[in-house]
Amino acid sequence: MAATEVNTPALLADLAERYWRFECHEIPLSAALAGQATTDAVLFRESATDHARRDRGAGALLAEVDAIDAAGLDAQGRATHALLRRELMGLRAQYAVDAHLRPWLFPAGPDFTAVFWANASGVGDVAAAALYVDRLASLPAYLGDVQDNIEAGLARGYRYPRVVLQSAIGNTHGTLAAAPEASPWMGAFKRSAVAAQPAVKAQADRALVIVREQLVPALQRAASSTPKPCMHWV
Repeated sequence: MAATEVNTPALLADLAERYWRFECHEIPLSAALAGQATTDAVLFRESATDHARRDRGAGALLAEVDAIDAAGLDAQGRATHALLRRELMGLRAQYAVDAHLRPWLFPAGPDFTAVFWANASGVGDVAAAALYVDRLASLPAYLGDVQDNIEAGLARGYRYPRVVLQSAIGNTHGTLAAAPEASPWMGAFKRSAVAAQPAVKAQADRALVIVREQLVPALQRAASSTPKPCMHWV
């Protein structure tokens, strides 16, 4: 191979790997659900700053994708190239239309997504228990970021259909109906085969304090701050 010849497949493989690392950082829940080992204690990055950074990062990666000549790739390479381009363009398109300022509230609103994560999580040892609780502790800030985005969207004139608001508030109240001890966020410990170990039990106790003193109040604030059903599209 000449010194100036470009190894296009290798460039694409490197880019695909960097895209996956980018997604795991920007959307940590994707990594957790994919079984990707990560020590990231943050599950959701949803602040306005996060979305702006994600858009810039996606733009930089997209420029690299577009600089690769797909004609020099085999069938699998062309599929990878097309998929990367679609994913990155999708991220940029969502930001361009202010999708983060009118986030999903129903059926998969922020509280539903947090419950989904808890139900999909397991605690197999002390380290996993500690990481689970650290991630649990990040949820109130996530809920606050989503609420800030909604308020910014309202200021720009974005509205939700009445049925969406009624259903979203109902879902949150339903989640709050359970006692902290019986909340879905304690389920990972109840399902754990090592729950009786003192160090794991200590993490469960820490989780309960977070649920009772931080997460439940955050959900109550979210329910009371959600736009009232009178604010709907006609």
